[in-house]
Amino acid sequence: MLLYPAVFTQGECYITVTFPDIPSAITQGETQEEAFEIVQEVLGFALEDYEKYPKASDIVELQKQHPESTIAVIGIDMAVYNRKYHSKKNTSLQQNNCQRSAKIAMII
Repeated sequence: MLLYPAVFTQGECYITVTFPDIPSAITQGETQEEAFEIVQEVLGFALEDYEKYPKASDIVELQKQHPESTIAVIGIDMAVYNRKYHSKKNTSLQQNNCQRSAKIAMII
């Protein structure tokens, strides 16, 4: 299980969620509940680009840096995430589409 602190910052219309350790993981929601709904998926999507996962920041230090924001620790199991979003069924469909494309290219 990977654990990363997320910074929830209230703006004029939305709550923006950022992960200081994963700069590409950014999302927002109109409410805190809406922001929490997608935050784990956004974190998993961003972590797919990493071969080695970065070390998590200290939440006490982050709270000092962002006194007006809420800091929450978000956990993600990348094995579960990968099974959910990269199942064998999805991979098989992609392979079948590639094979069909190759056959079409050979016919043309």
